[in-house]
Amino acid sequence: MSVGSVTRNEEETGRVKRPVGRPSFARARSAKAGGNVEQDSSSSYKSSPDCELINSLARGLQVLAAFQPEDDLLGNKDISARTGIPKPSVSRLTDTLVKLNFLEQDVGNGLYRLGGAAHALGLAARKTIDLPTIAQPFIERFASEHGITVFLGTLEGLEVRARVLGGGSNAGYNGLGADFSLDETALGLAYICGLDPQARKDLLARLKTARGRRWPQSEARIEAALKQYADVGFCIMQGEWGGQSNTIGAPLPSSSGTPMLSICCGGPAAEFDRAKLHELAPYFVGLISTIKAATKQQVIRQF
Repeated sequence: MSVGSVTRNEEETGRVKRPVGRPSFARARSAKAGGNVEQDSSSSYKSSPDCELINSLARGLQVLAAFQPEDDLLGNKDISARTGIPKPSVSRLTDTLVKLNFLEQDVGNGLYRLGGAAHALGLAARKTIDLPTIAQPFIERFASEHGITVFLGTLEGLEVRARVLGGGSNAGYNGLGADFSLDETALGLAYICGLDPQARKDLLARLKTARGRRWPQSEARIEAALKQYADVGFCIMQGEWGGQSNTIGAPLPSSSGTPMLSICCGGPAAEFDRAKLHELAPYFVGLISTIKAATKQQVIRQF
């Protein structure tokens, strides 16, 4: 296999199905208690203390969400009207939220404003940089200049959930909300390349189990991608989506502590052959550098 590209084995067409149903910890708890997981009804859960706690939490969050930027003070009647929660329940919730410092009660009129704990959450949220929002104008310009489609991806199970941020008409496939394979696409391979060694080891262990007999082919593609990324800062994947598309990808780590993303661009194999992608590579690397610099400046301004 060439280090310059990672070629998909066209016989590998299986996809990993995500487990559906209750979280594993809920199933394990039911099994430990000696219950039949399959026969565990939702009605028994609704009558459990856990459900009451979750409902109370949901209502407490509704109370906090009732406060809008233009609001100074709200009373229980105002909160009840905005949330649909009965006023007696609102009174109990606001009393609890005051004790937890999420609300403050004005001593003069008894109305409520957001408290210190709620403001702390707001400050933390402001320091979380929305990387796709920062990246979008740069990506749109890059896509327009080069006539190419650009995707950002986030990890979703053992696949990468993609969103189109630039282009969209030249890709040869619909990537809007699509799931990209971790080991068969540049977007997925780029994500693997960006992980720290321990996180990568853990993820690949899960992927090895899922791939079964197909793992040797997957491992070869991953190793080639890791070597190419170490050498040149990107990885190229030829023959994605049944040989229809060729793409180039790289990780896009966030400097704000938010989850890492991966970025890739490409198009129909007939238009974007290996030579074309290598010609595009310096501009693609420059795009990533620009996004990183813009993200760093945003972090400095917010801190």
